[in-house]
Amino acid sequence: MPGGKPRSVEEFLSRSRSGHRQAAPQPTPQLKFLGSDGRELKRPGIQGWACIYGQAFFANDRYRVIKGGGFINSLYDGKPKRLLFQHDAGQELGSTATGLEFANSLDGLAYRMPLDGNPKATAIYDAVMRNKRACVSVGAEVLAKESRQTSDGLEYDYCTDLTLCEISLCEEGAVSGTYARIVDLDEEEPNLWLACRATAFSTDKAVANVTARAQRLIDALARLTP
Repeated sequence: MPGGKPRSVEEFLSRSRSGHRQAAPQPTPQLKFLGSDGRELKRPGIQGWACIYGQAFFANDRYRVIKGGGFINSLYDGKPKRLLFQHDAGQELGSTATGLEFANSLDGLAYRMPLDGNPKATAIYDAVMRNKRACVSVGAEVLAKESRQTSDGLEYDYCTDLTLCEISLCEEGAVSGTYARIVDLDEEEPNLWLACRATAFSTDKAVANVTARAQRLIDALARLTP
């Protein structure tokens, strides 16, 4: 019977030799990511501003402004929040189940997510480092708003309470000042709430936006080249 007791010494030796010939499983190679300075990132992650409060933007045929803290009620509602490409539900890059976190500040909504163990880590890294998806946009449901007017009569919605559903890496977000940056989490303040209040967080925003605009200009010029 297969797998039963060997019928002879020769059969026993044959089985033993065949077992030794089996190749040992090879370990999965560890992905390596480099920072902008060329150094290997020990614990790569992505972070930045998902939304800037008080900034006017145009969406769904209306001008809108999000009140400071407008997302606060939904940040701790226990519902999953996802990171996507261009608001495409079929291109999920991670979620609060894989380490995506948020922090609310007076300036805006900050986010952070580790890349270790993420199967989409390479796609995220390439999109951000090559400035193809260096901006961020929020996908949200407006729960409460006020209709207001500017001094010259332009109407806009002042959104006071929103449910955050997802954030997306985009070519250019509707709200200016958002950004995505690849960082080494070993070198960052562990508490995101404290990190987004540091000067470096605002400096990263300025650098990332200038770089992204430059890349978009390069891409536009390339399309014009015959």
